[in-house]
Amino acid sequence: MATSIAATLPSLTVAIETAFTVADLRQFVRSSLPDSALQTLLDSAFAAVDATDGPFTIRELLRPRGHVMGLSREAERIVVVIEDVRFQPLTLAADDYQLSTTGQALYRLNTGTNPRWRWGRPWGRNDDLVDVTYVRPDNTADRIRVAVELVQLELNYQPMLFEQAVEGFIERFQPRESYEAERQGILSSLIRGVRDEGGFII
Repeated sequence: MATSIAATLPSLTVAIETAFTVADLRQFVRSSLPDSALQTLLDSAFAAVDATDGPFTIRELLRPRGHVMGLSREAERIVVVIEDVRFQPLTLAADDYQLSTTGQALYRLNTGTNPRWRWGRPWGRNDDLVDVTYVRPDNTADRIRVAVELVQLELNYQPMLFEQAVEGFIERFQPRESYEAERQGILSSLIRGVRDEGGFII
């Protein structure tokens, strides 16, 4: 894609993703493309961000052991916790659990409205399911950063980059693999710290 760009990326201070427009984007990239083309690239970037980062409100079914239950993403606020989902569902009170300082674990408390020393039925095995819904911290600024970097990558990507002499002709090319690896690296920066806790998101 032929265009003139600037490689310098200033610090992002935009806080509201939905208000991030092409005019805002032009503060971070310099391109000869019209607004409509940049809007297409921006929409595609945010679609990739959404697919990678997922929703802000997450519902998980987990099979914890003991009194600590790990979450796959960092939680800022717990919405609801339902214990023993498959047998005798019990919606816990807010004083039945405590969110860790890291936001990635819930401690079962034996001092709350429904006291228990471990997750699940007190006489149960380790196959009890816990249904937990929580809200992730707002990472809007980080999502915008990634979207801008994806647009920059698209503008910078030049399939004909490296030179190679073939029968007197000079060919220039950039392996597609390097582009894909860089794009995946940008997207992966959104989900560092995601853990597999043996449950599944629903």
